[in-house]
Amino acid sequence: MKNTNETTVNNPIASDDKPTRIHYVCPHCLGRLEREAATYMCHTCGSHFNHHDDYVADFAAAVTFDDWWMKDEQTRQHWLDKEAVGEEEYEIGLARNYVLPLLRKLKLQPDQTAVLSAGCGLASDTELLLEQGYDSYGIDIGNRVLGWSRRKCPQRLARADLREMPFPDACFDFVLSLNTIEHIGVVGDTTRVTPDYWEQRLRAMRSLLRVTKPGGYLLLSGLSRTIPFDVGHIQEVRWVRIHSPWEKFLLNYNDIRRLCRETGGVQSTRPLPLRGFFSWTRLRHNAFARPLLPLVDWLFGCLPPAVYGSWISPFWIVLVQRSDKPLPSNDALPSIDGSPPSSS
Repeated sequence: MKNTNETTVNNPIASDDKPTRIHYVCPHCLGRLEREAATYMCHTCGSHFNHHDDYVADFAAAVTFDDWWMKDEQTRQHWLDKEAVGEEEYEIGLARNYVLPLLRKLKLQPDQTAVLSAGCGLASDTELLLEQGYDSYGIDIGNRVLGWSRRKCPQRLARADLREMPFPDACFDFVLSLNTIEHIGVVGDTTRVTPDYWEQRLRAMRSLLRVTKPGGYLLLSGLSRTIPFDVGHIQEVRWVRIHSPWEKFLLNYNDIRRLCRETGGVQSTRPLPLRGFFSWTRLRHNAFARPLLPLVDWLFGCLPPAVYGSWISPFWIVLVQRSDKPLPSNDALPSIDGSPPSSS
């Protein structure tokens, strides 16, 4: 079991004009961290984490996730110079057109709301939410952390595994983990799942709910596995990935409900409309497609509510509300490296 006795301490991380209010803790035991030169030490379990100029620290040095575009130097540089620009545009559009309106609808006000983007990518959403007055933070474990040098809020970013996050229990009012959970329990940046993929996703769900306050919200999204055409994960093909509706890589709304049910600690799950979610980063620059996009976006918001969580929806967005019931222990689940659960 994790030690939670030393989580309410002064934040050892340097602050900027908007001081952080969430205290980083040891992701392994939730113990207190203290800065020692270029390292953060946990005096509870002895773990140490290296500081980085572009973010707080590397809290997951033993875990690697190499994105497909890291396969060679030319592809890597092309993605960082060209593709990253479009992805930043997508992140900003998503935060501005979907996340911010949802926060207002839920009556989560700036200066009173702590937000975590778990799997934040290039962290443009974290920066935008901070500019809008939210106490926002971001974590990621992939190579998109290479783009964090462009962000203005390094003390709010951390390289971390969302299955073991460096935050105290119940500290965020709103957690978003968008287009991320399908990448848990897979072999690298592929669509091939590991034998314990479901247990790893249970661990991820429990971790996301652990840092969410009782009564707070968790926003999840992803392509639906019931539609056999995947244009979002095409690193192994050229245009579209054809897959079985019963594949294990992608999920659908019912899979999320099952994860929540098996994790426990969930008060409700609700599928949300799609309007405003897509920034149409590429299509907006197409002269033929651009005039149609407002109509398509409008139609996405006018479908019957039953459609959004059904098998005919190509995409799912789910709002999960945390209950005040305690979460079950992780002791029965494999560790994040796939080793068996402890018998102790």
